[in-house]
Amino acid sequence: MDATGIAVAQSPEGDLQHRASKTARQYAIGILFMVYMFNQIDRQIIAVLGQSIKTDLMLSDTQLGFLTGFAFAVFYSLTSIPIALIADRTNRRNLISGALALWSGMTAVCGLAQNFWQLAVARLFVGIGEAGCSPPAHSMISDMFKREERATALAVYGLGIPVGALGGLMVGGLLGEWLGWRSALFVIGAPGVVLAIVLRLTVAEPKRGASDTAIFDTQDTPTLRQTARYLWKRRSFRNMLAGGTIVTAISTSMVMWTPAFLERSFAMSLGEIGVLLGLVAGIPGAIGMFVGGYLSDRLGKHDQRWRLWVGAMSMILFCPFSCAAYLASSPKMALLLLTVPFFLNTMYAAASFAHAQSLVTIRMRSTAAAILLCVLALFGYGGGPQVVGILSDLLAPHAGIAALSYAMAIFSATSLFGALFFYRAGVFLEADLAVVGKDID
Repeated sequence: MDATGIAVAQSPEGDLQHRASKTARQYAIGILFMVYMFNQIDRQIIAVLGQSIKTDLMLSDTQLGFLTGFAFAVFYSLTSIPIALIADRTNRRNLISGALALWSGMTAVCGLAQNFWQLAVARLFVGIGEAGCSPPAHSMISDMFKREERATALAVYGLGIPVGALGGLMVGGLLGEWLGWRSALFVIGAPGVVLAIVLRLTVAEPKRGASDTAIFDTQDTPTLRQTARYLWKRRSFRNMLAGGTIVTAISTSMVMWTPAFLERSFAMSLGEIGVLLGLVAGIPGAIGMFVGGYLSDRLGKHDQRWRLWVGAMSMILFCPFSCAAYLASSPKMALLLLTVPFFLNTMYAAASFAHAQSLVTIRMRSTAAAILLCVLALFGYGGGPQVVGILSDLLAPHAGIAALSYAMAIFSATSLFGALFFYRAGVFLEADLAVVGKDID
């Protein structure tokens, strides 16, 4: 134990022997990827069904923005940190399994809603369930993979975002057109309950710290206050958090509002939107997620700063293509242009998640992930769609049907601020990594 009260094991051999086999780790990451895929499908299914829900329940864009944003994000944020504190003390696999069963069931319940408030309450419980997914999953993955493998491993897990978007948009669009939005929600919710059972019965809980070459642990698990204060002292984390919030707000708005943009601007059917946008968002997004994690690990071996500068570069390139897509005059041009920002807007994620895990001690990992995801959820998942909805309503008297297009183009331009924050995070990265395990009070 060092002077700070942190137990440090400098020899890795003993604990690395407790790592699961390569096959077991690959199976576990595969199952966790599927869990995250359902997490994203159930989160984003409202997007492709949004215009139908708006018409049926007679909602404004501001209300629809609330349903896709804050109705989910507020309780996701409020419950993610308490759940993460539990995850740092108990079995993480069991926690994820229970959370998956909850949010999947509540997705089906959304189909029973008869008005705005009933749907908002159901979405609230979807958010509570989904809060139990990523913090313990990030912690499990960090215990299964070494630091130099971690961004790539988290990128594989993070593929659940674009693949979930692909599945949610395509399946949701087709089911919504064939069966209606209510039945689509029933059908989407059921498979997650089955997967929860598979996870519980077939994935082992990893040994904490088994993949770290220098293991930091504490006699007592740090409190939320200790973890939050510890992270806030790291300038790379503060800047990464600001940049990630901006990018999350933009990318969430794209997924939530692009179906309505295509339907309003080009009169596309729900089935067309689901299939075409699912391909445009899902495949490039999946490639971008993996490429971002791979480049972060690859370039980071030579210069640690590139672990975060990859995100900065992606956001600089994102701005012109995204703005052009929402101002395009034809659906073909809009969809073609959108492939680029959907590819770019996932490149930051894996490195950001890995960075938060690498900055903290073993018993802080779930809590650190929850703090990161809490802010991203509240101001990104919640704020992004809400801001676009308000902008669209404000512009409607002047721009008419094009109001949503202008709102999305304006909001997309804020990606340049995200790039600036990611650049600054990279500048401070090496200094922050050098003091991991110190200054915990």
